[in-house]
Amino acid sequence: MKSMTCQQLGGPGDLALPGTTDGTHEQALTSMKGRWKHPIAGMGWYRKVKSDFAALPES
Repeated sequence: MKSMTCQQLGGPGDLALPGTTDGTHEQALTSMKGRWKHPIAGMGWYRKVKSDFAALPES
């Protein structure tokens, strides 16, 4: 299994984040990649997710 640190991904920390090939997320990956083939619709999705995230309570 490969891993990268938070810093390697552009973040501030040194936490190692493991990655594996995960068939359960393939459909989501394909969908995410497809959004950027349609930038206007993709930005609509992004704004909605950003708004939904902002509305979540702090934990």
